[in-house]
Amino acid sequence: DLGSEDFDLAIAIGTINSPTLVTRKLAESRRVVVASPAYFKEHGKPQKPQDLLHHNCMSYSNLNDGKNWPFRIGGRKHLQPVQGRFTANNGLLLLEGVLNGCGIATLPTFIVGPHIMAGRLEMALEEYEEEPLIIQAAWAYQRHMSARMRSFIDYLAEYFSGAAPP
Repeated sequence: DLGSEDFDLAIAIGTINSPTLVTRKLAESRRVVVASPAYFKEHGKPQKPQDLLHHNCMSYSNLNDGKNWPFRIGGRKHLQPVQGRFTANNGLLLLEGVLNGCGIATLPTFIVGPHIMAGRLEMALEEYEEEPLIIQAAWAYQRHMSARMRSFIDYLAEYFSGAAPP
């Protein structure tokens, strides 16, 4: 409950529903399935979510669906069970794993976007992606927001929007 906390600014992925907070959408971020080109060359690229059962899937433990990756199949949400030898509670650690060819992960484009655009990572299963995640800034209502905070929020909006591949 961000409305009951004492903070200047919060960055959240997802919807914030609090009547005591002001929010600004910073960006949208896709959650994409990625691996290194070397991993896909050695193990093949999955063509449908069920193919992930035959891959080393590196999971993010801070999500409820960490071992069940969400996809959209026929307009409906589908949770695909995955398995793998590596689980972490840090997206940057998962990024290092996929960059080094250790497996496949599903990560937000604000983390993997620059690596996709540079060719260090490849996406798979794009046609099954869920709706993009909303990244928002939230703060307590203030009649006069400081120039420093407004500038920081503008910087975050620019940063997040520039980190995602089309």
